[in-house]
Amino acid sequence: MKSRQNTKSSRRRCNISEYTVIQVEYNDPECIKASLKELGYTFEDHKTEQTLQGYRGDNRVQTANIIVRRRHVGAAANDVGFKRKANGKYELIISDYDRGGKTGTNFLQKMKQLYAKHKTLKQLKKMGKTVTSVKTTPDGRIKIKALG
Repeated sequence: MKSRQNTKSSRRRCNISEYTVIQVEYNDPECIKASLKELGYTFEDHKTEQTLQGYRGDNRVQTANIIVRRRHVGAAANDVGFKRKANGKYELIISDYDRGGKTGTNFLQKMKQLYAKHKTLKQLKKMGKTVTSVKTTPDGRIKIKALG
């Protein structure tokens, strides 16, 4: 019969933060990178997938092309990555721990919003429009005005 102390010790050893893959509708790496930059994250951009690291610096099986290394995410964080799939879309790879922390829900919402902003700005430029203003309202919405 195991003692209570051994059971707690065993749980502690197995308590690693697992990664979650989130399907996102991102297909433009330049807009992903512009969004990360606007959020203040330093990132790596790789043509070939690189290994993500856990909070202890251990290599994980997950790989990604655009990576925010754990030291730029926060204390006790894991790497956060965007992996390009065969269809050209990206999936977000983020640990369960980081989904609930500094990079958590707020990160996911802000990333989605900023990606849409940068994608819209890119489309407007492609259409020959001139952007006259980009403003964030007090409630957090982004308004873009364009001419042409």
